[in-house]
This record gives sequence, structure tokens and C-alpha cells, in this order.
Amino acid sequence: MRKRRLWGLALAVFLATLGLSALGQPPPAVHGPNVILVMTDDMRMDDLRFMPNTERLLAGQGATFSQMLSPYPLCCPARAEVLSGQYSHNNGVQGNAWPRGGYYKLDSSNTLPVWLRSRGYQTVFMGKYLNQYGERDPHEVPPGWDIWDGSLTHVYDYFDVILNQNGSIVEYPHVYQTDLFDHTSTELVRELHGSDRPYFMWVSYVAPHAECTIAGIPASEREGCWHPPRPELVDRGTYDDLAPLRDPSVNEANMSDKSAFMRRLPLLTPSQLRLLRFDRIQRIEALQSVDRAVAHLVAQLKASGQYRNTYIMFTSDNGIQLGEHRWRNKILGYEPSVLVPLIIEGPGIPHGVVRQQAVTTVDIAATIAQMTHTRPGRVLDGESLLPLAQGSLPDNRDRIVPLEAAPVHGTSPTWLYQGVRTNRYTLLRWDNGDIELYDRSRDPFEMSSVDGQPRYASVQRALLDQLGRLRDCAGRSCLAWLPG
Repeated sequence: MRKRRLWGLALAVFLATLGLSALGQPPPAVHGPNVILVMTDDMRMDDLRFMPNTERLLAGQGATFSQMLSPYPLCCPARAEVLSGQYSHNNGVQGNAWPRGGYYKLDSSNTLPVWLRSRGYQTVFMGKYLNQYGERDPHEVPPGWDIWDGSLTHVYDYFDVILNQNGSIVEYPHVYQTDLFDHTSTELVRELHGSDRPYFMWVSYVAPHAECTIAGIPASEREGCWHPPRPELVDRGTYDDLAPLRDPSVNEANMSDKSAFMRRLPLLTPSQLRLLRFDRIQRIEALQSVDRAVAHLVAQLKASGQYRNTYIMFTSDNGIQLGEHRWRNKILGYEPSVLVPLIIEGPGIPHGVVRQQAVTTVDIAATIAQMTHTRPGRVLDGESLLPLAQGSLPDNRDRIVPLEAAPVHGTSPTWLYQGVRTNRYTLLRWDNGDIELYDRSRDPFEMSSVDGQPRYASVQRALLDQLGRLRDCAGRSCLAWLPG
């Protein structure tokens, strides 16, 4: 199996080095930095402190964005935002499943890898892509990717991996998924060093997402198969003494200030709370193999002489709530779901700096486009974060970020909620008209909505006005800042 794997990689790299595109035409000559995007799945911002290699090698050598937001905190919409550089109301992906969302909802012929390959970059993907990818044709390689290792069927099984490797279906039974992509990515970094073309590599880990070990079951029928992620054997038990979350919103007692949707949620039972604590431990332990993979990646870049000419971006598609406001999932517009890590390390970026301005997953495509001098094929809703990371743009702008999510199930054209978030406030307007407004400077855990309170009347009017402008925004009109 190892020989077949190495032969497949060698062939893919050989073809890429020859400069063969999907049409058999040589790409244009191009010079530029390599870009590596490392993405986790359902990782919260506060999980980052349990990843010492990532903090030391990336955050310590680059810029950390403390207000990185996932505007639609759900797997497929968030990843579609990365690929398109557009909010979900523009790229069309408004859920994990067809017909409102999923892989087949996105126009894959006009995405980041297509633009980069047209520029002359080699493009590499491995891991989890968009939800429902491969369900119609498991041999399909999405447009724009030169080297493709996309997960199929067993996407959420940590120890049983099935991949589409450049059109061929290859099984890896009893192989830990994170370690497989760790090995593959570092090996490719070494082999791509011999190419005369720069590369963009997206390494997409499933950790610390919940695990489902029932193969071949459609996502809509998997309710009974989900359980906490299994860490690598060496990491099991290493965080058994982890303290519970110190967050008063966990199993919040009084939900009278919340929307009708939230008020219907029952109090969590003692057994559910114990499971959530176990879930958190398993999540942290599952991230340890990702943390080692980051160290291996950086070591290989340095050993092959590529480190000084490579940008590394580390982020997650969305966060998750572990009992905050009685919710055990993502998708909602509260801080644990929308706040995710983002680190950018590479040429021209100061070491160990923290940027406070709000940024989003929608900005990633614009950032990579500027890094690689690539012309996007879409009108982008975000802006490049490279000037902010490098310190050439002021870090005191109070950006207004639109938030949105469709109902978890169903095909209704309505939204579950839409909202806006600033450095201080979060406003959510639910589908039934309910409004929640939080002053996070006074109420960081979003325990008490100030909707309708006279002292916040002007703030609420201003934020509702901004929501009216941003809910259907496109292009530059999506970039808004509070004055002052």
C-alpha cells in the first residue's frame, strides 16, 4: 500500500512539474510564494491554547487574529465562503445538503483553485472538502485541483479512510486520518520543492469534529451514529483532568431574554453535561495530532529551504457550542460558534503580533489572491488580510460583519436568523421577528439581551439599519465599519 501511495504521489508531482493542466496545456510561467492553508473542523478559538506547537511555530512567528469570525458557522457554507470569497447569500451555499446547500450548490468552475491554477500555481487538496462531495460521482476531481486527495464516504471516521486520489478510489483501513494527511502533506512539500512552479496546498483535517463510524449512511440519516471524536492512541487520556468550561452560559437557567427558538430548548440533564465534558476532552486530545502535523510541516519547509518563501494560514471552518445557552451544536450566531482561530505566518509578517480587528472566512480568498498576485473570477465580498497582518493597515477599525444561517433542516427560503456583529455588539434577528442584542463589553457570555432597553435604543436602530444594508450586500458594499 505504501509503495502504491508513493507511486501515485510521484506520478501526480511529475505531471504537475511538467506543467500539465486539466486541458493538457502548459501553465503560464509564474514566480511567487507558496501558500499552505491548514484547516480544522469545528475548532473553537479557545481550543488554540491546547496546541503548543501551533502557538509557538505559527502564532509566535506570525500574526494572530483574535476576532476571526465564521459568518455562517456551519461546515459547508463556511468552506464555500473560503472557496468563493463570498457570503452564502451570494455564493448560494446555504446549508450542508442539497437543495439549499452542499457541494453541488457551489459553482466549482469559478473558485479559488481555478483562479490559482490559471495564474500558474500548482494546486493541492487533501482531506474533507464540501459536504456531499462525491455522492453523485466518487471519481470526480473538482475543477482547479492538480493533486487531489478528497475524503469520501468515511469523512467522519477517524480510523477508516476512503479517498479519491486524482480520480482513483483508495482505501486506508485502520489508519488514523490525521496522521495520513500529516504524512501526505509533509511528503508533498518535500517533493514539490523540485518543481519550478509555486504551489497552493489546502490541508483540511476533520479533527476535532464529532465522529460517525457508520459508513455509507447519508448525512440526513446519521443522527444515531455521532459520538465524540477518537484521538490518536498516544493522546488518549492526556487531558482526562481537564476542568469543565468556566462559562455561566453553559446550561443557562434563564432563557427568557432569548428568541422563541432558544426558549424551546430544555435544560441539559446531568448525563448530557457529563457527555459534553467528555466530548471537550476528546476534542482537545484529537487536536494533538493536528498540532504535531503543524510541527512536521514547518520542519519540512525549513529542511527543504522553502520556509522563507511560504505563507502558512491556520484556521477552522467554524466553532461549536458545548452547552452554552443549552445548545450542543454550531450554526447559531453566538460567540462559541462564530469565533474561530486564524494565524497567518510568512514573508513580511511581524512575529508574535495580535490583530484585534474583526475578520472573516470570506476574507481568506482575497488574502490568498493578494499573496499570489492572482485575479479572482468573482466579485469578492471580503478584503485581503495581508496588509493588516503585516501592519501596513490600521488595526483600529470597528468592522461590521453580517451573520446568517438557514434552518438546519428543510428547504424553506427563509433564514433561521440574520444579524450583525461589531467589536462590542451582537444583534440577531430571527425568522419570527424576535431580536436579541448583546453588549459583549458588559456581557461577554451573552447572558442578557438588551433588546428594547431605552439606553440601547439608538444602538439597536443603528445596527438594524446596518443589517438592512448588509443582509443582501455584494462586493465592496459588504465591507462596513462603524465611524470613530
